[in-house]
Amino acid sequence: MRARPADGQEATTDDAALVVPVIEEDVAIGVSVSEHERVLVTKKVETERIDVDATFAREEIEVERVRVDRQVDVAPPVRTEGDTTIIPVIEEEVVVQRRLVVREEIRITKKRHESTRPIAVERRRERVEVSRTSSVKGTGT
Repeated sequence: MRARPADGQEATTDDAALVVPVIEEDVAIGVSVSEHERVLVTKKVETERIDVDATFAREEIEVERVRVDRQVDVAPPVRTEGDTTIIPVIEEEVVVQRRLVVREEIRITKKRHESTRPIAVERRRERVEVSRTSSVKGTGT
């Protein structure tokens, strides 16, 4: 018989070798999945009519004719004064000599008017309901 002493050298005996098994335990860690409860989510879309204030704008054109009767040497250009566009109207006057006379001006003024009034529009909204069921035992693996 052979035995191995603690210092690592072989010890001999007469008949057979002595085998001493060394046993070690392993630890395995795992995760077990189980269902404890269920959640039910329900979503609903609701449509409702609501009144909102909407702004509407409109523009008006005001035309005014102004008598001028002014003599000029050259036709004046179209001009703008604030919101008013002034267009000179020219006429040739026949006399011993020819001269330009501004007979009138056309003044165009743009005015903006705004008003607010309710209008009906559709607005969608989602509602969510959540309910839970009772606990359910699961099996682990």
